[in-house]
Amino acid sequence: MTSKRRLASPVLALVALAAFSGIASAAPGTTTNTVALPATTDGAVDLPALNSQFTSMKINVKDGSANWGTNDLGYWTSYQDGGWTTGAPMTSGSTPGPLLLEGSQVGIVIYRIDGGAWHELTANTTVSSGKHVQVAYNDRPGSYDDNFGSLTISVVRTKA
Repeated sequence: MTSKRRLASPVLALVALAAFSGIASAAPGTTTNTVALPATTDGAVDLPALNSQFTSMKINVKDGSANWGTNDLGYWTSYQDGGWTTGAPMTSGSTPGPLLLEGSQVGIVIYRIDGGAWHELTANTTVSSGKHVQVAYNDRPGSYDDNFGSLTISVVRTKA
């Protein structure tokens, strides 16, 4: 009977260790994704979705720059520490058509939720409603043939 007790203890220890390991490998409370936004993208880029588990996301543009036309004319937008600068202020598409977000600088990163209105993406933009979030360059639809470069978007989703 003594030998059975010795055998039972290691078995119980292994079962307890396996159960503890399962808890330790549970899904994290946040996910971090990096999404490329090429300046040549004529349209929107989907971000990881919000859902019943991940109910909030923080979106940031990482430092970098991209051009929305010729560099000689200053047609670039640059991001540094969550803010942007440009070589040529331009906030209206007029001819041959409006910008995706009229009244905001050409070449900035904008976002929308569930196909709604576009908004300027600012440092640490937090989205906690809707499910389908998209980003885009603020430019005239159909006018991306002279764009070049890319910016990177950081998306951190948090569980409820």
